[in-house]
Amino acid sequence: MKAENLLKLKEVDSVKNLVPEFAVIGNFSELNTDNFSENKLYAVRSSCDVEDSSESSYAGQFKTVLNVKKEDLKEAAKQVFESYEEHTGKVIIQEMISSEISGVIFTANPIGILNEMVVVAGLGLGDGVVEDKVNTSTYYYNIDDKIYYYDGENILKNDVVKELIQIAQTIKEHFAFEADIEFAIHDGRIYILQVRPITTLKDVNEMIILDNSNIVESYPGISLPLTQDFVKEIYYKVFRSLVHRMTGDKVLVGKMDARLKNMTDIANARVYYRISNWYNVLSLLPFSKKIISI
Repeated sequence: MKAENLLKLKEVDSVKNLVPEFAVIGNFSELNTDNFSENKLYAVRSSCDVEDSSESSYAGQFKTVLNVKKEDLKEAAKQVFESYEEHTGKVIIQEMISSEISGVIFTANPIGILNEMVVVAGLGLGDGVVEDKVNTSTYYYNIDDKIYYYDGENILKNDVVKELIQIAQTIKEHFAFEADIEFAIHDGRIYILQVRPITTLKDVNEMIILDNSNIVESYPGISLPLTQDFVKEIYYKVFRSLVHRMTGDKVLVGKMDARLKNMTDIANARVYYRISNWYNVLSLLPFSKKIISI
């Protein structure tokens, strides 16, 4: 749960000062507003086990109330508790950070690229980024060669990106899981608001295998998004035509369409073949079992 993860962050010397002060409420009757300041605003957030479940992630489904004054804390906490319905959970009351930039760091790309960290950032408060209410920029950081590129407006300075990556690496090492980390930046200072496991990573049985043999000669190093889209579209059209010529079966071509659209893939801004989809096409050839080792 997010509450327990925040408590664990307070045990990490290099990170604990980045976490805004917070209190965890187990039930509504525990809330004593005497411990909160009239001169501050607070974020009242959910903390429920099912939000971090690998089987059923409910992140963003429960109530969050921002910019809450001391006299309104009880009402806000009540709304969060009521949003759980049949579930049980706690409520986090955290000092509000009036951020100029907010975002999320993924210590691994949620689509399954484990050596690529992803930073999604936007202007304003975090709810605008999480709920897709503001334009965001996405930074893709290759853990191996320490090179990153971005898609969108460059709203993060180079040293800020590196600091976010370093913080994320520290958190990942401490928790020993791939983490989804919510951050805020105010007056040039980075704050860590939440940490939870990434729930969308592919199961090992669904592993995607990529290979850049041969194609790296045509597209070495980092490729821009326009090039990436062009390569994917060309390979799709060529192989769709090939399958149709080999089989003459329009129904089969239609069933394979999703695979044919992904004969190539992108990881760390580099172009790769998606080998599993190539195997699907090769399996249509005569004597394919002699070509493909199962």
